[in-house]
Amino acid sequence: MKSKEFWFALTVFLTTIAGMPQELLYIALALFGFITFFSALKNKLLSRSDYLLILFIILNVLFFYYGQIFNLDIDNRFIDVERSNSFFPYGVFIVSSIFIARKFNVDVWKYLLYFILIEIVVGIFEYILGVPYIIKATVVTGDTEFGSTDLLYYNRVYGLSSSSSVFGQKILIGLVLFHLLKNSINYRKISLVLLLAGLFVTFNRTVILAVIVFVLLYYFKNFIYSSIKVKLTIMLGFVLTFSLIFAKFGTIINQFSRGKGTVDATGRDMIFPTFIEIFKDNFIFGNFGSKVYIMVNGHSYHAHNSYLETLTSLGIILSFILFYYLCKNIKRNRFIYVLPFLIYSMAQYGLFWGISLFDLVFFSIIFIKDDSVFNNKI
Repeated sequence: MKSKEFWFALTVFLTTIAGMPQELLYIALALFGFITFFSALKNKLLSRSDYLLILFIILNVLFFYYGQIFNLDIDNRFIDVERSNSFFPYGVFIVSSIFIARKFNVDVWKYLLYFILIEIVVGIFEYILGVPYIIKATVVTGDTEFGSTDLLYYNRVYGLSSSSSVFGQKILIGLVLFHLLKNSINYRKISLVLLLAGLFVTFNRTVILAVIVFVLLYYFKNFIYSSIKVKLTIMLGFVLTFSLIFAKFGTIINQFSRGKGTVDATGRDMIFPTFIEIFKDNFIFGNFGSKVYIMVNGHSYHAHNSYLETLTSLGIILSFILFYYLCKNIKRNRFIYVLPFLIYSMAQYGLFWGISLFDLVFFSIIFIKDDSVFNNKI
């Protein structure tokens, strides 16, 4: 066991576990990220594009404290009164995440994958026992009691996470890491079965969509270069999968629409237009670097879309710098592995949270030094 990587991965993973002192863990990771950033700056190890991050930090801090001093009414209108405060610009933590992620290596990925697999085992037992969680969750799914309906959406388990959505994110991360580490992990078949079981017991529709797109592109990309045996296996797998979908199409539609039989946006048809209007009203500066949350029936909601949330919170100037920086740094051979994160974030607030496991793995795929892991063939 490589103890340094193990404890690093464990610290990152613990930030997702319900009941942990997450604020302290976030502070520790944030300090590590800032130290790494300033060390790189001092030792002149920043790339040319990294200087965009310095501009991003300076503007983020200036906009944030300008908003705090001169636009308090606007800021308080959108603050998340349930779960957060706005004493510090969260955009700075995105930069911290980028530099934390640069300390990831393949061994850190392995340990994270093993931790995720352990949590899936817990989730499977929760599902079998008919309980949504064994550690008291902070976010409860809602409309029906667990086990009172055959709709999977209302029977999602939480594993060890604070919500089923966080657990679902980890399943997505696990499947991406599984494919990246396919030639260097033990018990591959068991791991794959567990990850697929995790998709079922979390039944996060956005995760499932992102995984489907990723798997199709991944195996299509590798199909041409694979052996005849692998090609036949892939073809057989897809034939069986699509045959099952065709045979159970009505049931699948019923499950994905939560029994409604039609497209189910789960409130996004109301949330998206509201955030778009907020963005239009605060186009340049956004919410001055404070995350935008809207109040609905006494509860605060984010945009359920990372790009809309970022634009609305940071404004067009800071968002453009961040998006442009990432576009400049994503290499072609890594795009397929970051794509599931990008797709997921179109219907969930996944990326650009600040410091999160989802962000850290995403950034680590972009910046990890070992390029050979992206060139392995199936």
